[in-house]
Amino acid sequence: MNNNLRVIIQNIQKELKNEPDAPIIGKMSDGNLKINDASNINLKEYIEFLKECDGARCGSIDFVSFDEIPDIQYRVTDIPGGNDVWICIGQILYEPLVINKTDGNVYLYYQGHEDEVQPKSFGSFEYFLMEFVFGKKYAEIIPDADQEEWYQFLKKLKLV
Repeated sequence: MNNNLRVIIQNIQKELKNEPDAPIIGKMSDGNLKINDASNINLKEYIEFLKECDGARCGSIDFVSFDEIPDIQYRVTDIPGGNDVWICIGQILYEPLVINKTDGNVYLYYQGHEDEVQPKSFGSFEYFLMEFVFGKKYAEIIPDADQEEWYQFLKKLKLV
């Protein structure tokens, strides 16, 4: 994980622990240093994230913990390629957030419309975190982001 991203995550974790409104804003768990799964190089950025933050609620974007990953893989069964190609890591506004195991890129699929609506591609996992979770592009994917506590929190921290 790039050091700038690591510092941002650690700063957000620290600020949320000191924030009285944290339950409304979001949650970023401590990292899980016991994770030692490097079986797929294309999941390396995601695994590094789990070592820093093992599960998070960043406004309307949710990441499951390492232990919860198996419980949500049913969400990729209707996506072309299924479990062989995709791993579900959470959700955005209740739609599955997945990583392509062959290229490491993050996508948003629209459950029930897999054949009709093209998935939204966010690029690499680190890019997704920097730009869409902790950056100004959050407002591009979340309706009325300016009204959301998470986005206001990012502004307070001068990340957007």
